[in-house]
Amino acid sequence: MIDKLLNDAYVDRGPGQISRLQWSILRCLARATPEQKTPTWIARFVGLTLAPVTRALDSLNRRGLIVRTKSASDGRQTTVSLTGSGRQILDLDPLKSLAALISRLPEDQKNQFKQTLQTISIQGILDG
Repeated sequence: MIDKLLNDAYVDRGPGQISRLQWSILRCLARATPEQKTPTWIARFVGLTLAPVTRALDSLNRRGLIVRTKSASDGRQTTVSLTGSGRQILDLDPLKSLAALISRLPEDQKNQFKQTLQTISIQGILDG
């Protein structure tokens, strides 16, 4: 059911479209602290190895949605930031439609939904 909800949210899939992973990275960068805006931290956040995250970052960079810069404090480290276009495209985030549906639930159902997601998340941490 969760997969169906996500598939419905990401109706524009295919060549030239922003992938689920790329949307996750854009959302991550919009909320991350400056210290968290590294490829390694992003990979941990999205639960993947560095290789697919690097490919996604390459694509986002080519589209002008992110920019990579060498860290001033550690030249080996790269910092990733959203560009103005990257911030603007988040207005088109497919998950906003899902969030809008959730926001229309009665308050008790929203609370139950939130508790269920927290339980699933905590269980995943305990199991993983």
